Amino acid sequence: MVQAGDVVLASGLFHGDRKVRPAVVISGEDPKTIIVCPVSSKQPSDAAWVTVDLHDFAEGGLDFFEESYVNLAHRCRIRRSAIVGKRKGRLSREMTLAICRSVSEF
Repeated sequence: MVQAGDVVLASGLFHGDRKVRPAVVISGEDPKTIIVCPVSSKQPSDAAWVTVDLHDFAEGGLDFFEESYVNLAHRCRIRRSAIVGKRKGRLSREMTLAICRSVSEF
């Protein structure tokens, strides 16, 4: 079961796009769906974001060499079946709290 702070790969994060992308779980309490924010290697120009890098992970991580950006304004609800494979990692408690607090402001 996924929980807030987990980083997963999922499809369907953007309308009409089935590409598999990384996302941070914001809420995993619902048994059928989860709420996530997508992660991108490109800084969003039209949305609020938080920077994450390998040091922000408590365990695991993403395959990137530079920082990535959590798109806070694009929170979405997806079916648990949209998760591809196992989770990629878990963000630190501090980073998870910072992201969840920021998302709740939108």
